[in-house]
Amino acid sequence: MIFLTVLFLFVLIILAVTAIDAFLVIRFLSDIYSDFKGAPFVPVPYGVGRKMLELAGVGPDDVLFDLGCGDGRLLLMAVRDFGARRAVGYEVSPFPYLKALLRAMLWKKARNGRIKIYRRDLFSVDLDQATVVVLYLTEKLLERLKIKLQKELKPGVRIVTARYPINGWREEEKDNSAQFPIWLYRNRNLEK
Repeated sequence: MIFLTVLFLFVLIILAVTAIDAFLVIRFLSDIYSDFKGAPFVPVPYGVGRKMLELAGVGPDDVLFDLGCGDGRLLLMAVRDFGARRAVGYEVSPFPYLKALLRAMLWKKARNGRIKIYRRDLFSVDLDQATVVVLYLTEKLLERLKIKLQKELKPGVRIVTARYPINGWREEEKDNSAQFPIWLYRNRNLEK
């Protein structure tokens, strides 16, 4: 009996280690894929995310787009804490995308259509419905995205970035009270 118990525990340990190894391999491959596509998955700190949404003045009339939404935390925060009408996230990396989907499924307001998450490259996204766009991306990716934002966003759409500014654009406001700087832009007269 002791032998069977020890054998059973040994098999459970092997299965747990295998599952953890598989998880780490999937996470590692997802990170490599993200880096290849332009930005690694680095979750925005909650305090910074909250400050981004405050600076943008997110409210009940807003449709928020999070380009590179990672684990979806800003989408949930926008709807739950700021009352956004809808929050739409786009993530290309498989691991954060699945994490965002799981997070949204566990929160019931996501099931009534207020939160949508898509696994799609942010350069293929139609931005027509956005009233607020949040970006927590690298400088290189922000530079590449600048032209798309100028062409596709309606006048007056608020754009918020954290950590890095959009070079060459005139910010409407800058906030240094969070862990790192946050910039607010409005899609009109963006060029300096």
